[in-house]
Amino acid sequence: TGVFSEEKADGMFANIDFEESDNVSIRSRQGTEFPMDKFSAVADDVRNRLRPGTQNHGEFLVLRDGVVLPRQEGNGIMNSVISGGDFATNERPVFMIWDQIPLSCVVPKGKYKVPYGLRFDDINTQLLSWPGDSVCMIPTKIVYSLAEAKVHAVEFMKAGKEGSVVKHPEAIWTDSTSKEQVKIKLEFEVDLEIYAINPGGVGTKNEGRAGAFACRSSDDMLRVDVTVKNEKLRDRVDANPEEFVGRIIPVTANDIMAPSESNELYSLFLPRMAEDSYRLDKLVADDLSRIEAAKHAAIFGEEALKEVGA
Repeated sequence: TGVFSEEKADGMFANIDFEESDNVSIRSRQGTEFPMDKFSAVADDVRNRLRPGTQNHGEFLVLRDGVVLPRQEGNGIMNSVISGGDFATNERPVFMIWDQIPLSCVVPKGKYKVPYGLRFDDINTQLLSWPGDSVCMIPTKIVYSLAEAKVHAVEFMKAGKEGSVVKHPEAIWTDSTSKEQVKIKLEFEVDLEIYAINPGGVGTKNEGRAGAFACRSSDDMLRVDVTVKNEKLRDRVDANPEEFVGRIIPVTANDIMAPSESNELYSLFLPRMAEDSYRLDKLVADDLSRIEAAKHAAIFGEEALKEVGA
């Protein structure tokens, strides 16, 4: 039996509630309501193509001149619109849907016992009932082994996506973290230099203590703050901060973020310490070209391809 391997759309997660009364509302993961006048085309698509009395799960991407924008830029536009801004005349949002449950199941610890494979097929049938392009099914492939799932994830990574999500066709929906779906995503490790120690934020549990290492590449083209890994390490940093400045630490990340209007340097997406100590065997950090090569190797590595003879 195959499993579903779906693109991790790298957009902004949202729930779309479509009530029996024909009312459509959109909320973020944190419960922030979207301004529906800015998402009227999406609401029209929902009314024309999806079943009322449902909550629909997915992510928003932003298209500019018909081309999907990178995650950071698209999510920045979405945040601006939610805060009162507008889409440009050549920009529009698209909702990439991957699940649908009855609104009656949207309760604490709620469950919907229809298997995911049937839910997936049902959404496809609904979307085919009427033309539209503001709500789309998330790109999906049926795979029959972990090796095939890895290859499929690599295909998404080559296209600049974060990876894929593998879902069991018999999985039910529950209001909790599911053990029947797994993310396969881009991850790579680089070595950066600590050039300063940032204090914890005001009002946080780490106020007055070490909060994050300010890190940079050897050519200073990339800078990023990396949270101190654990309390034991934080105690060491607080006791002797000079020990850490100038040291090299291994950092795991999921992507490289290009310079933008708010940051003239490169950065990393979801950086975290790979170990709870600095390296004793390395004195020079990676430069940007080495960091890009690490990402490239993570995407184009041949291990997953060899597993299926590709």
